[in-house]
Amino acid sequence: MDITKLLTPTQKLFEAIEVYKVDMNLKPPGEHFASNIKIMDFKFNKAHLIERLREAIIRWVFSRSETERIFNEAYGADGDHGTASTALYTSARETIRVSAPQGQFGELLLSAFLQHLFHAAPLLRKQPVRTSDNHERFGADAIHVSTGTPYKIFLGESKCYKSSYTFNAAFQASLESICGTIENFEQEIKKFRTGDFIEDELKGLAGSILKNEVIDLEIHPVCIIIYNETQKLTGIGSKARQEEIKKAILARCKNVPGDVFTDIDESALDRFIYIIFPVWELEKLLDEFVQAL
Repeated sequence: MDITKLLTPTQKLFEAIEVYKVDMNLKPPGEHFASNIKIMDFKFNKAHLIERLREAIIRWVFSRSETERIFNEAYGADGDHGTASTALYTSARETIRVSAPQGQFGELLLSAFLQHLFHAAPLLRKQPVRTSDNHERFGADAIHVSTGTPYKIFLGESKCYKSSYTFNAAFQASLESICGTIENFEQEIKKFRTGDFIEDELKGLAGSILKNEVIDLEIHPVCIIIYNETQKLTGIGSKARQEEIKKAILARCKNVPGDVFTDIDESALDRFIYIIFPVWELEKLLDEFVQAL
């Protein structure tokens, strides 16, 4: 199976996002991912990020086949590209819960990171499940898969907290959520694999996973923590400010209490991957994100 055919193009979105590896002194030890909105001289280019996120929502919500179906129905015999494009975007936009932009913003970024960093395609899409009249899903924020040897399942959890929350609270909540996801993801796949929520090409794989027929399957939990950073940036130019951002992330991670890892199975913890994403004036960014939709 060529999993790359099921990936969403992410290059344009990551024109607006800086990503790099840093040893954050967390468990498991080693480098994890740090990220931030790209800087233009002394300011974050938030407008660029919002534009790219807006463009990405269609493929976040819909599979390739569903995207083609909606577009072709609206395109019709008249061959109206404008109507078809508008219908497709409107259909995707209707799934966004503007009353809860933190979750939507975080989950959209999570899906993009899983595809961009690990070339892992969505096995189960949360948005169509959540917006179905008959199903409400409270499980993993993302379940993605990459093929090869071994097969890798990426279980993703997103926490996006505004200024009223601390980094430590967001980090601990993320760990608690991902542990629940690890415990229950088989039930999610079992419940939804017979519907239209999983790509047709991946339904057979979902069934094989449930039957333990996939040899050398690896589970990789991924937590993205998006939080409001308040450390003042004073550096002159983007390079200096990028270093300040890195130091701010390291300072936050250094203060994470060690006991948050105590109850996590060591074998599972050894696979954990973190993506730490500070945002300055996060609440304002979320408002601008909603207004742009």
